[in-house]
Amino acid sequence: MHVRSAAPEELGERLERLIAEVERRQGAPPFGEMLLTAMAAAGRRGIGAAAEQDGELTAYGFAAPNPDGRAWTLELAAAREVYVWFLERVLDRLADEGAGEAVLWVHAPDLEIPADLVMPERELLRMTAALPVEDGRTPPEGVVMRGFHAGRDETAFLDLNNRVFAGHPEQGGWSRRDLDERIALPWFDPAGVRTAWIGGRMAAFNWTKVHEVPAPGCRPVGEIYAIGVDPPHRGRGLGRAAALDGLRYLADRRGATRAVLYVDSSNTQAVGLYRSLGFVTEHVDRAYRWTADR
Repeated sequence: MHVRSAAPEELGERLERLIAEVERRQGAPPFGEMLLTAMAAAGRRGIGAAAEQDGELTAYGFAAPNPDGRAWTLELAAAREVYVWFLERVLDRLADEGAGEAVLWVHAPDLEIPADLVMPERELLRMTAALPVEDGRTPPEGVVMRGFHAGRDETAFLDLNNRVFAGHPEQGGWSRRDLDERIALPWFDPAGVRTAWIGGRMAAFNWTKVHEVPAPGCRPVGEIYAIGVDPPHRGRGLGRAAALDGLRYLADRRGATRAVLYVDSSNTQAVGLYRSLGFVTEHVDRAYRWTADR
């Protein structure tokens, strides 16, 4: 099996087929939203590696720098039996390219990663709930909920996002370019970015997403893509209000009968909120940290 550098667009349908097959086998997509966005972006920074045998694409890895500029995010589409072998070679390439630190996300359940390669760091829960959620509570008095107004709300959204997620490796430190890349995604729905306003200032948001329907006749699945409350306004019920507003939008306006979300297992307050709304854990993603000087 030969490993070489390869950009995503160079592989075309071969990469699409590999991703679909790996997802079918492991029950979860091999690449998350951040890397898929980076892989599709024009003028992106990234490091891609492909493993091929007899002309067939057998594995692919891609790394992109995090918005905070301190580390890279890395994910692999590879069968279980070659995953660790391929990971070793991808990490060698990262070191050769000058990437000193990376966070590897593993989406395959029960896949063992040797401790001499990377160190365990985080667990991300994928939770799901049936829609509609039976909770009739309304936003606190003085809170106005509405969708996102493109061309007007970008600065307020970025300011709030970067306060809420200060220090977060993927969601924090966003630039206008980071936001514009996500607004340009085909699934972006400005009405589905639910924003909470107090006195003309954005105090919370719930950015929702609707997944592509896999087959005719299937009902759509909605997602809480990102949710945040301005620190000075926490403890007032805005998190629950924003979550409920987004879930109602997904059910009533987009016809979703199920919702999913991702939350850090260490965020016990958020996990408790989601469980109170009927969410249960259906999958766990694991993050590992690699440094070039280990």
